[in-house]
Amino acid sequence: DAFAPVMVVDSAGTVHAFSVERPFAEAPQDLFHRTWTPETGWSDPNNVLLAPSPFPPTILGVYIDEHDTIHLTLYVGNQDVADLYYSSSPAITAHLATSWLQPTAIVKGVGPLAIGALQGDGHGNLMAIYQSRDYGVGLYYVTSPDYGETWSEPDIVQLVYRKDVWPAALNTFVDVDGVLHAVWSFWSDRGRGEEIYYTQTELRWQDHENHWREPILLAAKEEEDYEADWPTVMQYKDELIVIYQDSFPATRFFRLSKDNGLTWSEPVHPWPHIGEYAEAVMLLDSNGDLHTVMGNRTADCCHGMWHAKWMDGYWSDLEPMILGPKSSSFDPSGPSAVITRGNYLLVAWRTDTLPEDRNGAWYTFGRLNAPELAVVPLPTSTFTPTPYFTPTPLPPTATPAPDKAFYRQFDDPNLMHANNPGMPLIWAAAPATLLIALVMLLRGVSARRRW
Repeated sequence: DAFAPVMVVDSAGTVHAFSVERPFAEAPQDLFHRTWTPETGWSDPNNVLLAPSPFPPTILGVYIDEHDTIHLTLYVGNQDVADLYYSSSPAITAHLATSWLQPTAIVKGVGPLAIGALQGDGHGNLMAIYQSRDYGVGLYYVTSPDYGETWSEPDIVQLVYRKDVWPAALNTFVDVDGVLHAVWSFWSDRGRGEEIYYTQTELRWQDHENHWREPILLAAKEEEDYEADWPTVMQYKDELIVIYQDSFPATRFFRLSKDNGLTWSEPVHPWPHIGEYAEAVMLLDSNGDLHTVMGNRTADCCHGMWHAKWMDGYWSDLEPMILGPKSSSFDPSGPSAVITRGNYLLVAWRTDTLPEDRNGAWYTFGRLNAPELAVVPLPTSTFTPTPYFTPTPLPPTATPAPDKAFYRQFDDPNLMHANNPGMPLIWAAAPATLLIALVMLLRGVSARRRW
């Protein structure tokens, strides 16, 4: 039942992927780290943090700063009792459990839903957003002016003044001027999106005061709609773009703002595809061109993961990166994506099927029609691992170095229609018997950092 990993890219072009996994059937769920490059594919996974409770951690946010330090926030607990934890590590040693700071609970009493985000401004300021019932159900935030060493007291983004409604599906990004933009939905007690909101704040956090704009309602579920949900926000030149789900059957819309979020265009329905497949992802390549990736379907024959490009005022047609009929083991949903080196698009997703049929996280990648940026190696780390911890990787995966034949130009229509559901390589694992034997052998020298 794996979700797509949360991914960030360091200045050397290496992708760092974080996921919560159970290494074998009876083991607790740990936080795992992997890396990916076009030349080497995926590294072996390492379990770098182990939660201090019987409840698995949930990744709320991962951010990499201008010094190539990775920061992350975790929700640890259940719907009744949970805390917000923070940790960090240099990217170059993020695969080592001993490289990570001892996780600290920076907020007590969060939830009941495990949603949140973590962002920074490139100058030492961090902001963690989360859901809480502290002063009433709503979105809250804490800030750090010193790369996570100290944190402010909680403050409010928006409270919910309605019964049985919770903020959810939060999406954020920070623009080139250091302004944080945020969109989210309100979920009902039936798990359906009721409303979608947008707001922003300048990253003036030293005084720890609330500088959030009054949230603007972008969409609301009408009686005949399935829901209004899963917003994503991004900036392209002088425009803000929000993609979200609305109507019945569920389908995608977008709205534009040309005045920094003060006013918004009427909703536009750019594609005929339907279905609830969680949020879309929007990313910029080295040309400054805007791309989106999303799960969708056209009919029973054609479920998949899709790509489109912003054409200065409208979206191109969605083209499939992976396509096939829905089955008990195939229905791509909930993508995570990054662009590395300016032109490699790496996409991961989960399979939205019955829980007993879910088969982990899958991925594919290809080259965009944009210049490849030079690789700048990370500086040599001065970090020395604590000697009484011994890193314990899982057994080697079966992921080979990628074949050049798998590289695809997403802007080439002759290569876009990949209709083989088996095209992406599954994140391979060794046989269960080998895995159990290895874990039993190494229990005494596990690299997992206990909180």
